[in-house]
Amino acid sequence: MIKKRKNGFSLIEILLAIFIFLIIFSGACFLMLDNLNYSFASQQRIKAEFLAQEGLEAVKAIADNNFKDLTAGTYGLNLNNNLWQLTRELENLNQTLKNGQRQIVISDVAANLKEVESRVSWQDIKNNNKETSLITFLSNWQRNLTGDNWQNPIEDSYYAMMADARSVFHLGIYTYIGALNYKGEPDLYIFDTSDLQKPVLVSTLDLGAKTWATVSSIYVVGNYAYLATNINGREFVVVDISDPKNPKDVAYQTTQTMIDATGVHVSGNYAYVSNLWKKNQKQLYVFDVADPLNPDFFSRIDLTDSAYNLTFQNNFVFVASGKDDQELQIIDVTDPANEFIYSTLDLPGDNDAYDIFVKDNKGYLVRANGTDQAEFYILDLSNLEQPQIISSLELADNFRAVYAFGDKYMFVVGDLNKEQFQVIDISNQQDPKVISTLDIKGIVYDLVTDDQAAYLAVGGGETAERGLKIIVAGN
Repeated sequence: MIKKRKNGFSLIEILLAIFIFLIIFSGACFLMLDNLNYSFASQQRIKAEFLAQEGLEAVKAIADNNFKDLTAGTYGLNLNNNLWQLTRELENLNQTLKNGQRQIVISDVAANLKEVESRVSWQDIKNNNKETSLITFLSNWQRNLTGDNWQNPIEDSYYAMMADARSVFHLGIYTYIGALNYKGEPDLYIFDTSDLQKPVLVSTLDLGAKTWATVSSIYVVGNYAYLATNINGREFVVVDISDPKNPKDVAYQTTQTMIDATGVHVSGNYAYVSNLWKKNQKQLYVFDVADPLNPDFFSRIDLTDSAYNLTFQNNFVFVASGKDDQELQIIDVTDPANEFIYSTLDLPGDNDAYDIFVKDNKGYLVRANGTDQAEFYILDLSNLEQPQIISSLELADNFRAVYAFGDKYMFVVGDLNKEQFQVIDISNQQDPKVISTLDIKGIVYDLVTDDQAAYLAVGGGETAERGLKIIVAGN
């Protein structure tokens, strides 16, 4: 007798199928839970980075109000009537982070220089202790500097480089130089300039360009340096400088409409990057840098011509422009997703503006040389809807950068065969005067100052004295 096989599944087959399903389902659940934990941890890290940055901004506000309030020690922060105050009790951040705390550690570096560290600690979902910290240096920029003898500036030191120095940023004891270099050679140099007469090269970094590369601008906040470059696909670069001896490029961003980046300024969670003009391209880009390791493109705006350097103050970006009838462009970035041109200023002539420095309600602008026209302007910015020229000064050549020293002086640098460094007395805003000059062998592309010196980025080819030069007041 032949028995017919019944269709269907045996109990063993059903149990085996259930077992396999449970394994797959458990694995999927585990992966989903792991992803959720990772996402939560990333969100907590971003919040902690933001709170650490907020801590630095708070201490800066305290220093601007009264530098003497910054005494060495460990503090918390308290916001009272919209004013930040240092407190002896550590700040509780439990509403934002699990068992969160913020500490402000202030250390003396010099008589008018403080190191400030903002530490944020918390516990993750597994109760592991976590911490992040950001460090900056604050100087007493409001102290009386008028006694310094800038009628006789002198070159205090010079560090020779094999490449053109094109940009410079100074913070605390470190000076950062961006270079024009060929592939395989350093693009970023970090110097210890605590001894102005003996700058020490701490480290260099190659950004991996395939051909020539230029770091056109540098801005340092906390543990990161933000670079504007002409490197294709890496026009905006983030470098971790938490260990100055071992800088690492940790992130970069670009867009299809970005070419040569020329300037960068970081404020809060946003980086503002200017760009040269090209048909169908934009000239001002905004990146979200709340998480510096993962910068996101946020928005862009067409300025219709090359945007050179830029600066930021009170929700406005000030751009030195190549546009003939808008050498100054003021961009409202109150809502960074919807920035717009708020106002412009037409300077006499049609030569490009290269740099703008804004302090309080005044702007100081330098531009390319033109026949019978000024290269240095003082601007009234008290009414941003209608910026006005207060005064101007003819300097007789291209001037590429301008920076304040105290309340009395502006330093300008440029392309002259001599007298590339000039000191302008602006104590009478209606009648600024060049009170001294200094010959620099080469083209000075950029400068910054602190309360002791001017730091110059010098290039101009092999015949120039290329590198970092430090200028101080004479006796």
